[in-house]
Amino acid sequence: MNQFSPALNHYDDAIRLMTALPEHLELARTLHAKLVPLFFLGRFPELFAAAAQARQLFESVGDRRGIARLNVNLSHAYGRLDRLHESLECSEQAAESLKDLGDIEGYVSAAINSA
Repeated sequence: MNQFSPALNHYDDAIRLMTALPEHLELARTLHAKLVPLFFLGRFPELFAAAAQARQLFESVGDRRGIARLNVNLSHAYGRLDRLHESLECSEQAAESLKDLGDIEGYVSAAINSA
């Protein structure tokens, strides 16, 4: 678990640098990736804040796959917190989008979460 705290510092450094860039897709992806250490550290308020920011950026560039993959990760977070209705909702939204996009790997992951 010790590795996750230093990783967050690196994500935060990268995020600070990326906010100055005109293209926000990489910033959205980095915020999305930051959810993993936050999840394992149990820092859910920060996780949901980063997810909300990533979602806004994915939406601004029309990245449906990014939004769907974000929903898969959010379903795990909600599940860990026993917020099962929200977990299922995220999984179902992700599964539908990923199936429509032809992302079979993502679809299977989301569908398993929904089961």
